[in-house]
Amino acid sequence: MKTALITGATDGIGKEVALHLAKQGYTIHVLGRSSEKGQAVLGQLQKIHMGGAHRFYPVDLLSVKAIDTFIKTYTDEHESLDLLLLNANPSMKAGGSLPAPGGVNPFFMIGHVSRVLLIRGLDHVLAQGKNPKIIHIGDFTMAFDLDLEVAMDANAKPMKALSQSYSANGLVAMNMGRQGLTGISQELMNPGLVLTQQAKSNKTIVNHLMKWVMGGIEPKEAGEIIGDYIVSTNVVRTNGLVHRRDKEKKVSQKYLRLDQFQQLMLSTDKVINKLRAL
Repeated sequence: MKTALITGATDGIGKEVALHLAKQGYTIHVLGRSSEKGQAVLGQLQKIHMGGAHRFYPVDLLSVKAIDTFIKTYTDEHESLDLLLLNANPSMKAGGSLPAPGGVNPFFMIGHVSRVLLIRGLDHVLAQGKNPKIIHIGDFTMAFDLDLEVAMDANAKPMKALSQSYSANGLVAMNMGRQGLTGISQELMNPGLVLTQQAKSNKTIVNHLMKWVMGGIEPKEAGEIIGDYIVSTNVVRTNGLVHRRDKEKKVSQKYLRLDQFQQLMLSTDKVINKLRAL
């Protein structure tokens, strides 16, 4: 029986991946902010796969100290982990209203810094897993050359901040293994244009364009695409791959720039140390 830890799994894509993998026999560890939503998902998982030791961990990914505490708790409780699915990312609407811890943009904090902390902190339990993997969920079509000043600026416009978070994700997913910073296989996956609750709240014509013209899909379908991919490759090492929906894509040269990756990690460590000291 494999175990998956999924961030942002209390609703949306993360929740749908969790439910889909549970149907395939996975034990699911849900990580999210809302205890009410987390317990509701936990109840669904237990009905789907009663034999799984499913757990919910309430964690605020805006807090370095909360992430550090979670990592210690998790590694004390578990000796191994097979899949780390890094899905949590605030929507443009939600992210624009979140606090900026220590003056750090919340998109950068949740979409990048929290991922680096979890990859590093859970590396040794992943190393004990069965063909362990780390999968980043993000929209690499929105990624641009990294601009750290914009990425970390608490006052950056949500669209720019989100795209910079995706750029950072790509650099981490493609370079941590190449630089020997982890031995765990990492991939980047974009399930496509997903009709989130925010998208559905748009005017009818906008929602129509997203669904029928731009090929938008429901979170359930996105979760099935991701889940089916995970199950189909669970005995294959797929380090450094980029996927959109179920098709492999060429890795953008933007993600392979070692100079930008090194600059990113130096800045990330400065942010982490700053927030730990608060």
